[in-house]
Amino acid sequence: MIQYEKVNGNFDLTGKAAIVVGGAGGIGEATAQMYARKGARVAIVDCKDNCPEVAAKIAEEFGVQVIGVKCDVTSQESVDAMMKAVLEAFGEINISLPCLDSWISTAHRISPLLLLRNICLSMRLECSGYARRLLIR
Repeated sequence: MIQYEKVNGNFDLTGKAAIVVGGAGGIGEATAQMYARKGARVAIVDCKDNCPEVAAKIAEEFGVQVIGVKCDVTSQESVDAMMKAVLEAFGEINISLPCLDSWISTAHRISPLLLLRNICLSMRLECSGYARRLLIR
């Protein structure tokens, strides 16, 4: 049986690097702000044109490095270019969170698992057996 611990929110992400896909607005932007507030470097990744402006606003507010990268998550080439930009800026990625608008999933028929698969392919990550089974489906 898995033992879960209650998280009280008092944690530090200083030195960590996060990618928030869908981070240029809504829940994704709020999540990016939370990561920045906790000290993480954040990559705002979105299909919207306002990524750099959102990144600059969060960087100024929380005093951490934040970059904005426009990316079409339905294109492996675009995801690869995004990953290259993030790795050049941060050197590593510790946190990846897809906060896609529901219309993207419907209109482009992309699921959060497919997005995770695309990011893993770009990062050349080894997936655990469980994650691999989910991604193959």
